[in-house]
Amino acid sequence: MKYTSFIRGINVSGKNIVKMADFRLELEKAGLEDVQTYIQSGNVVSNSKSESEEVSKTIVGVLKDHFDVNVPVMTMDLDYLKKVIASNPYKNEDPKKTAIGFLNKTPEMMDLPGIKDEKYAIGDQCIYLFYPSGMGKSKLSNALIEKKMEVVSTMRNLNTCNKMLDLMG
Repeated sequence: MKYTSFIRGINVSGKNIVKMADFRLELEKAGLEDVQTYIQSGNVVSNSKSESEEVSKTIVGVLKDHFDVNVPVMTMDLDYLKKVIASNPYKNEDPKKTAIGFLNKTPEMMDLPGIKDEKYAIGDQCIYLFYPSGMGKSKLSNALIEKKMEVVSTMRNLNTCNKMLDLMG
């Protein structure tokens, strides 16, 4: 089965540095097949006979054992990623200002503090976000979402999500 994996917090601000060529090689040694990466921020497409949870565990293990990096990984199959993107209530907004947070569980909808003009909606193990003024100045951060909703999250803008969908074929 073909999977997309989103890895949180690698190659960001000079921390958790992972060279993609080395990473792809180690993932293939660990049993993943046809590994591709997209940009440097932890986006992986691979094939595996294992379930998505096992693929995440494999990636976490490679990161720990070969790169001394310990970060969350969210892995999903093509059908799930298609469904999440198709269900995005902000898909017609500027894709650079629209993000999807991939979560380890589906949280309850709640008010989040400090939000000005941002919008969000809860989906199936995801949160859809729209930042009309851009993500950089927003208080609606990954850290806030994790703390208030008691989830593990990694976010990708809509352009990256669509690119990963393209790479999955």
